[in-house]
Amino acid sequence: MPPLVSVVIPTYNYGHYLRSSVQSVLRQTYNNIEVIIVDDGSTDDTKRVVEEFGDSVIYHYKSNAGLSAARNTGIEIAKGKYIQFLDSDDLLGENSIESRVALLEVDDDAAFVICRNLFFKYTLGKIPIPWLGWKLPDEELFALALSYFNIGPPHALLCRLDVIVDNQLMFDESLMACEDYDFWLKLFKVGGAPKYCNVGRVYYRRHSLSMSKNISRQAHFDSVLAYRVLDMISKGDFPGDSKRYLITNLASSLSIFRELYYLDEGKALGFYNKHIARLVRALDKEADGLVDLHLTAIYRLEIYALVIKCTLKDESISRSDARSLLSLSASETILFRDFIGSNESWFSVVVKTIEFVKYRFLLRLFLLKHRACGL
Repeated sequence: MPPLVSVVIPTYNYGHYLRSSVQSVLRQTYNNIEVIIVDDGSTDDTKRVVEEFGDSVIYHYKSNAGLSAARNTGIEIAKGKYIQFLDSDDLLGENSIESRVALLEVDDDAAFVICRNLFFKYTLGKIPIPWLGWKLPDEELFALALSYFNIGPPHALLCRLDVIVDNQLMFDESLMACEDYDFWLKLFKVGGAPKYCNVGRVYYRRHSLSMSKNISRQAHFDSVLAYRVLDMISKGDFPGDSKRYLITNLASSLSIFRELYYLDEGKALGFYNKHIARLVRALDKEADGLVDLHLTAIYRLEIYALVIKCTLKDESISRSDARSLLSLSASETILFRDFIGSNESWFSVVVKTIEFVKYRFLLRLFLLKHRACGL
Protein backbone atom coordinates (compact mmCIF):
# COMPACT_ATOMS: atom_id res chain seq x y z
CA MET A 1 0.00 0.00 0.00
CA PRO A 2 1.28 3.51 -0.78
CA PRO A 3 2.21 5.70 2.21
CA LEU A 4 -0.55 7.56 4.01
CA VAL A 5 -1.00 11.26 3.23
CA SER A 6 -2.72 13.45 5.83
CA VAL A 7 -4.67 16.34 4.30
CA VAL A 8 -5.29 19.05 6.91
CA ILE A 9 -8.16 21.44 6.12
CA PRO A 10 -8.57 24.29 8.65
CA THR A 11 -11.87 26.11 8.33
CA TYR A 12 -13.81 28.92 9.94
CA ASN A 13 -17.31 29.84 8.68
CA TYR A 14 -16.47 28.66 5.16
CA GLY A 15 -19.17 26.01 4.91
CA HIS A 16 -20.16 27.34 1.47
CA TYR A 17 -16.64 26.62 0.15
CA LEU A 18 -15.69 23.60 2.26
CA ARG A 19 -17.71 21.06 0.29
CA SER A 20 -15.84 21.65 -2.97
CA SER A 21 -12.52 21.68 -1.15
CA VAL A 22 -13.12 18.26 0.42
CA GLN A 23 -14.44 16.89 -2.87
CA SER A 24 -11.20 17.91 -4.58
CA VAL A 25 -9.33 15.73 -2.07
CA LEU A 26 -11.66 12.75 -2.45
CA ARG A 27 -11.26 12.93 -6.25
CA GLN A 28 -7.50 12.43 -6.01
CA THR A 29 -5.88 9.73 -8.14
CA TYR A 30 -3.93 8.80 -4.99
CA ASN A 31 -5.86 6.33 -2.82
CA ASN A 32 -4.37 6.39 0.68
CA ILE A 33 -5.46 9.68 2.22
CA GLU A 34 -6.86 10.78 5.57
CA VAL A 35 -8.85 14.02 5.45
CA ILE A 36 -8.64 16.02 8.69
CA ILE A 37 -11.04 18.96 8.99
CA VAL A 38 -10.17 21.30 11.85
CA ASP A 39 -13.17 23.51 12.58
CA ASP A 40 -11.87 26.67 14.27
CA GLY A 41 -15.11 27.51 16.06
CA SER A 42 -17.42 27.98 13.06
CA THR A 43 -20.93 29.28 13.67
CA ASP A 44 -22.30 28.62 10.15
CA ASP A 45 -23.34 25.30 8.57
CA THR A 46 -19.80 23.87 8.52
CA LYS A 47 -20.65 20.87 10.72
CA ARG A 48 -23.65 19.95 8.55
CA VAL A 49 -21.46 20.06 5.43
CA VAL A 50 -18.89 17.82 7.11
CA GLU A 51 -21.57 15.30 8.06
CA GLU A 52 -22.34 14.80 4.35
CA PHE A 53 -18.98 13.03 3.99
CA GLY A 54 -19.54 10.58 6.85
CA ASP A 55 -16.54 8.38 7.64
CA SER A 56 -14.57 9.76 4.69
CA VAL A 57 -13.25 12.57 6.89
CA ILE A 58 -11.99 13.14 10.44
CA TYR A 59 -13.71 16.10 12.09
CA HIS A 60 -12.18 18.05 14.97
CA TYR A 61 -13.95 21.05 16.50
CA LYS A 62 -12.05 23.58 18.61
CA SER A 63 -12.61 27.06 19.97
CA ASN A 64 -11.61 29.87 17.66
CA ALA A 65 -7.88 30.66 17.81
CA GLY A 66 -6.98 31.51 14.24
CA LEU A 67 -5.74 29.80 11.10
CA SER A 68 -2.24 28.98 12.36
CA ALA A 69 -3.59 27.34 15.53
CA ALA A 70 -5.99 25.24 13.44
CA ARG A 71 -3.16 24.04 11.19
CA ASN A 72 -1.04 23.22 14.26
CA THR A 73 -3.91 21.13 15.62
CA GLY A 74 -4.00 19.29 12.31
CA ILE A 75 -0.27 18.55 12.59
CA GLU A 76 -0.87 17.02 16.03
CA ILE A 77 -3.70 14.81 14.72
CA ALA A 78 -2.02 13.72 11.47
CA LYS A 79 -0.76 10.14 11.19
CA GLY A 80 0.54 10.13 7.63
CA LYS A 81 4.06 9.90 6.27
CA TYR A 82 3.33 13.08 4.35
CA ILE A 83 1.16 16.08 5.17
CA GLN A 84 -0.79 18.32 2.79
CA PHE A 85 -2.27 21.62 4.01
CA LEU A 86 -5.38 22.84 2.19
CA ASP A 87 -7.36 25.94 3.08
CA SER A 88 -11.10 25.33 2.95
CA ASP A 89 -11.73 27.70 0.03
CA ASP A 90 -9.00 26.22 -2.21
CA LEU A 91 -8.78 23.12 -4.41
CA LEU A 92 -6.33 20.38 -5.33
CA GLY A 93 -5.85 19.21 -8.90
CA GLU A 94 -6.79 15.53 -9.28
CA ASN A 95 -3.22 14.22 -9.57
CA SER A 96 -1.50 16.79 -7.34
CA ILE A 97 -0.90 14.46 -4.39
CA GLU A 98 0.10 11.41 -6.44
CA SER A 99 2.61 13.34 -8.54
CA ARG A 100 4.29 14.93 -5.52
CA VAL A 101 4.39 11.76 -3.41
CA ALA A 102 6.15 10.03 -6.32
CA LEU A 103 8.96 12.57 -6.17
CA LEU A 104 9.43 12.32 -2.40
CA GLU A 105 9.39 8.53 -2.50
CA VAL A 106 12.50 8.46 -4.70
CA ASP A 107 14.42 11.17 -2.83
CA ASP A 108 14.78 10.58 0.89
CA ASP A 109 16.77 13.80 1.32
CA ALA A 110 13.94 16.07 0.12
CA ALA A 111 11.82 17.50 2.97
CA PHE A 112 9.07 18.86 0.76
CA VAL A 113 7.93 19.24 -2.84
CA ILE A 114 6.21 22.15 -4.55
CA CYS A 115 3.96 22.38 -7.61
CA ARG A 116 2.36 25.15 -9.64
CA ASN A 117 -0.57 27.13 -8.24
CA LEU A 118 -3.24 28.74 -10.39
CA PHE A 119 -5.73 31.42 -9.33
CA PHE A 120 -9.44 31.04 -9.98
CA LYS A 121 -12.73 32.74 -9.18
CA TYR A 122 -15.28 30.50 -10.85
CA THR A 123 -15.77 26.83 -11.64
CA LEU A 124 -17.38 25.01 -14.55
CA GLY A 125 -19.17 22.30 -12.65
CA LYS A 126 -16.40 20.91 -10.44
CA ILE A 127 -13.60 22.19 -12.65
CA PRO A 128 -11.92 25.49 -11.66
CA ILE A 129 -11.45 28.04 -14.43
CA PRO A 130 -7.87 29.24 -13.88
CA TRP A 131 -6.43 32.65 -14.64
CA LEU A 132 -2.83 33.66 -14.14
CA GLY A 133 -0.70 31.71 -11.71
CA TRP A 134 1.84 31.87 -8.93
CA LYS A 135 5.06 31.63 -10.90
CA LEU A 136 7.73 29.32 -9.53
CA PRO A 137 11.33 30.56 -9.74
CA ASP A 138 13.98 28.47 -11.45
CA GLU A 139 15.03 25.64 -9.14
CA GLU A 140 18.60 26.90 -8.79
CA LEU A 141 17.22 30.28 -7.70
CA PHE A 142 14.82 28.93 -5.08
CA ALA A 143 16.74 30.24 -2.06
CA LEU A 144 17.11 33.63 -3.72
CA ALA A 145 13.39 33.74 -4.46
CA LEU A 146 12.54 32.75 -0.88
CA SER A 147 14.54 35.72 0.40
CA TYR A 148 12.33 37.96 -1.76
CA PHE A 149 8.77 36.67 -1.50
CA ASN A 150 6.50 33.80 -0.50
CA ILE A 151 7.12 30.94 -2.91
CA GLY A 152 3.66 29.41 -2.77
CA PRO A 153 0.37 29.02 -0.88
CA PRO A 154 0.04 26.20 1.69
CA HIS A 155 -1.54 23.65 -0.64
CA ALA A 156 1.22 23.97 -3.26
CA LEU A 157 3.59 22.13 -0.90
CA LEU A 158 3.55 18.52 0.25
CA CYS A 159 5.83 17.88 3.25
CA ARG A 160 7.33 15.01 5.19
CA LEU A 161 5.50 14.95 8.51
CA ASP A 162 8.50 13.59 10.44
CA VAL A 163 10.64 16.58 9.40
CA ILE A 164 7.99 18.91 10.81
CA VAL A 165 7.47 16.93 14.03
CA ASP A 166 11.13 16.11 14.71
CA ASN A 167 12.13 19.77 14.32
CA GLN A 168 9.07 21.01 16.24
CA LEU A 169 8.01 23.25 13.35
CA MET A 170 4.73 25.03 13.93
CA PHE A 171 2.81 27.83 12.27
CA ASP A 172 3.36 31.08 14.16
CA GLU A 173 0.04 31.85 15.87
CA SER A 174 1.01 35.51 16.35
CA LEU A 175 0.92 36.09 12.58
CA MET A 176 -2.43 37.04 11.08
CA ALA A 177 -0.94 36.90 7.57
CA CYS A 178 2.27 35.52 6.00
CA GLU A 179 2.19 32.58 8.42
CA ASP A 180 2.73 30.22 5.50
CA TYR A 181 5.77 32.19 4.29
CA ASP A 182 7.19 32.06 7.81
CA PHE A 183 6.63 28.29 7.92
CA TRP A 184 8.37 27.74 4.56
CA LEU A 185 11.38 29.70 5.85
CA LYS A 186 11.58 27.39 8.88
CA LEU A 187 11.18 24.30 6.70
CA PHE A 188 13.86 25.53 4.29
CA LYS A 189 16.23 26.14 7.20
CA VAL A 190 16.04 22.51 8.36
CA GLY A 191 15.29 20.73 5.08
CA GLY A 192 16.82 22.80 2.30
CA ALA A 193 15.19 23.53 -1.05
CA PRO A 194 12.16 21.49 -2.19
CA LYS A 195 11.77 19.17 -5.14
CA TYR A 196 9.84 20.67 -8.05
CA CYS A 197 6.78 18.95 -9.49
CA ASN A 198 5.92 20.02 -13.03
CA VAL A 199 2.87 17.78 -13.33
CA GLY A 200 0.50 18.47 -10.43
CA ARG A 201 -1.53 21.64 -10.06
CA VAL A 202 -3.38 23.29 -7.18
CA TYR A 203 -5.88 26.15 -7.25
CA TYR A 204 -6.16 29.28 -5.10
CA ARG A 205 -9.61 30.86 -4.94
CA ARG A 206 -9.75 34.65 -5.16
CA HIS A 207 -12.82 36.19 -3.51
CA SER A 208 -13.82 39.16 -1.37
CA LEU A 209 -13.24 37.31 1.92
CA SER A 210 -9.70 36.12 1.10
CA MET A 211 -7.25 36.94 3.88
CA SER A 212 -4.90 38.55 1.36
CA LYS A 213 -7.61 41.12 0.55
CA ASN A 214 -6.90 42.92 3.85
CA ILE A 215 -4.20 45.22 2.46
CA SER A 216 -3.33 46.95 5.74
CA ARG A 217 -2.86 43.68 7.63
CA GLN A 218 -0.97 42.14 4.73
CA ALA A 219 1.47 45.08 4.51
CA HIS A 220 2.14 45.00 8.25
CA PHE A 221 2.96 41.30 8.33
CA ASP A 222 4.94 41.57 5.10
CA SER A 223 7.19 43.98 7.01
CA VAL A 224 7.46 41.53 9.92
CA LEU A 225 8.65 38.81 7.53
CA ALA A 226 11.13 41.19 5.91
CA TYR A 227 12.77 41.58 9.34
CA ARG A 228 12.85 37.81 9.83
CA VAL A 229 14.38 37.17 6.43
CA LEU A 230 17.11 39.73 7.13
CA ASP A 231 17.87 37.99 10.42
CA MET A 232 18.22 34.68 8.57
CA ILE A 233 20.57 36.30 6.05
CA SER A 234 22.65 37.77 8.88
CA LYS A 235 22.94 34.33 10.50
CA GLY A 236 24.02 32.66 7.27
CA ASP A 237 20.89 30.54 6.90
CA PHE A 238 20.86 31.10 3.12
CA PRO A 239 23.62 29.40 1.10
CA GLY A 240 26.27 31.29 -0.85
CA ASP A 241 26.94 35.01 -1.23
CA SER A 242 24.94 36.98 1.34
CA LYS A 243 24.97 40.08 -0.86
CA ARG A 244 22.58 38.45 -3.32
CA TYR A 245 20.05 37.85 -0.56
CA LEU A 246 20.49 41.34 0.88
CA ILE A 247 19.68 42.79 -2.53
CA THR A 248 16.55 40.70 -3.05
CA ASN A 249 15.36 41.40 0.49
CA LEU A 250 15.90 45.09 -0.19
CA ALA A 251 13.86 44.91 -3.39
CA SER A 252 11.04 43.22 -1.49
CA SER A 253 11.28 45.76 1.33
CA LEU A 254 10.95 48.64 -1.11
CA SER A 255 7.63 47.24 -2.34
CA ILE A 256 6.48 46.84 1.26
CA PHE A 257 7.52 50.42 1.99
CA ARG A 258 5.34 51.62 -0.87
CA GLU A 259 2.29 49.80 0.47
CA LEU A 260 2.89 51.00 4.02
CA TYR A 261 3.31 54.60 2.93
CA TYR A 262 -0.09 54.77 1.28
CA LEU A 263 -1.63 53.35 4.45
CA ASP A 264 0.36 55.17 7.13
CA GLU A 265 3.31 57.50 6.46
CA GLY A 266 4.60 57.16 10.00
CA LYS A 267 4.77 53.36 9.83
CA ALA A 268 6.42 53.54 6.43
CA LEU A 269 9.15 55.89 7.64
CA GLY A 270 9.63 53.75 10.75
CA PHE A 271 10.08 50.69 8.53
CA TYR A 272 12.58 52.63 6.41
CA ASN A 273 14.64 53.81 9.39
CA LYS A 274 14.59 50.44 11.17
CA HIS A 275 14.92 48.05 8.25
CA ILE A 276 15.76 49.54 4.87
CA ALA A 277 18.55 51.75 6.25
CA ARG A 278 20.01 48.66 7.94
CA LEU A 279 19.96 46.83 4.61
CA VAL A 280 21.77 49.66 2.87
CA ARG A 281 24.46 49.68 5.55
CA ALA A 282 24.84 45.90 5.17
CA LEU A 283 25.22 46.28 1.40
CA ASP A 284 27.84 48.98 1.90
CA LYS A 285 29.90 46.53 3.96
CA GLU A 286 29.64 43.95 1.20
CA ALA A 287 31.08 46.28 -1.47
CA ASP A 288 34.49 44.92 -2.50
CA GLY A 289 35.02 46.13 -6.04
CA LEU A 290 33.70 48.28 -8.86
CA VAL A 291 30.77 46.00 -9.67
CA ASP A 292 29.77 45.79 -6.02
CA LEU A 293 30.03 49.54 -5.64
CA HIS A 294 27.77 49.85 -8.66
CA LEU A 295 25.29 47.51 -6.99
CA THR A 296 25.15 49.48 -3.76
CA ALA A 297 24.80 52.71 -5.72
CA ILE A 298 22.00 51.19 -7.78
CA TYR A 299 20.01 50.23 -4.74
CA ARG A 300 20.55 53.57 -3.09
CA LEU A 301 19.04 55.07 -6.22
CA GLU A 302 16.12 52.65 -6.06
CA ILE A 303 15.46 53.69 -2.47
CA TYR A 304 15.43 57.32 -3.56
CA ALA A 305 13.05 56.55 -6.40
CA LEU A 306 10.55 54.63 -4.33
CA VAL A 307 10.60 57.03 -1.39
CA ILE A 308 9.97 59.89 -3.77
CA LYS A 309 7.32 57.97 -5.65
CA CYS A 310 5.33 57.87 -2.42
CA THR A 311 5.05 61.67 -2.49
CA LEU A 312 3.35 61.80 -5.88
CA LYS A 313 0.26 63.29 -4.28
CA ASP A 314 2.40 66.39 -3.71
CA GLU A 315 1.75 68.85 -6.57
CA SER A 316 5.36 70.06 -6.40
CA ILE A 317 6.39 66.90 -8.28
CA SER A 318 5.72 67.21 -12.00
CA ARG A 319 3.77 64.68 -14.00
CA SER A 320 6.80 63.93 -16.15
CA ASP A 321 8.82 63.08 -13.03
CA ALA A 322 5.93 60.95 -11.79
CA ARG A 323 5.85 58.99 -15.04
CA SER A 324 9.61 58.42 -14.89
CA LEU A 325 9.41 57.17 -11.32
CA LEU A 326 6.48 54.91 -12.12
CA SER A 327 8.38 53.38 -15.03
CA LEU A 328 11.34 52.68 -12.74
CA SER A 329 9.05 50.94 -10.28
CA ALA A 330 7.74 48.77 -13.11
CA SER A 331 11.31 47.89 -14.09
CA GLU A 332 12.06 46.79 -10.53
CA THR A 333 9.04 44.51 -10.50
CA ILE A 334 9.88 42.86 -13.83
CA LEU A 335 13.53 42.29 -13.04
CA PHE A 336 13.03 40.83 -9.59
CA ARG A 337 9.83 38.91 -10.08
CA ASP A 338 11.27 37.04 -13.03
CA PHE A 339 14.93 37.12 -11.97
CA ILE A 340 16.09 38.29 -15.38
CA GLY A 341 18.85 40.65 -16.41
CA SER A 342 22.39 40.99 -15.17
CA ASN A 343 23.85 43.58 -12.82
CA GLU A 344 24.94 45.63 -15.83
CA SER A 345 21.54 45.58 -17.52
CA TRP A 346 19.91 46.64 -14.25
CA PHE A 347 22.39 49.49 -13.94
CA SER A 348 21.52 50.56 -17.49
CA VAL A 349 17.81 50.51 -16.68
CA VAL A 350 18.35 52.80 -13.71
CA VAL A 351 20.53 55.25 -15.61
CA LYS A 352 18.18 55.44 -18.59
CA THR A 353 15.08 55.86 -16.45
CA ILE A 354 16.02 59.00 -14.55
CA GLU A 355 19.21 60.98 -13.88
CA PHE A 356 21.10 60.61 -10.64
CA VAL A 357 21.02 64.37 -9.98
CA LYS A 358 17.23 64.37 -10.16
CA TYR A 359 17.09 61.62 -7.55
CA ARG A 360 19.27 63.57 -5.19
CA PHE A 361 17.34 66.80 -5.65
CA LEU A 362 13.91 65.22 -5.14
CA LEU A 363 15.14 63.19 -2.20
CA ARG A 364 16.40 66.29 -0.42
CA LEU A 365 12.95 67.85 -0.82
CA PHE A 366 11.35 64.73 0.64
CA LEU A 367 13.68 64.54 3.61
CA LEU A 368 13.20 68.22 4.40
CA LYS A 369 9.45 67.84 4.22
CA HIS A 370 9.24 64.80 6.47
CA ARG A 371 12.26 65.47 8.69
CA ALA A 372 13.38 61.89 8.14
CA CYS A 373 16.97 60.89 8.73
CA GLY A 374 19.24 60.96 5.71
CA LEU A 375 20.79 58.06 3.84
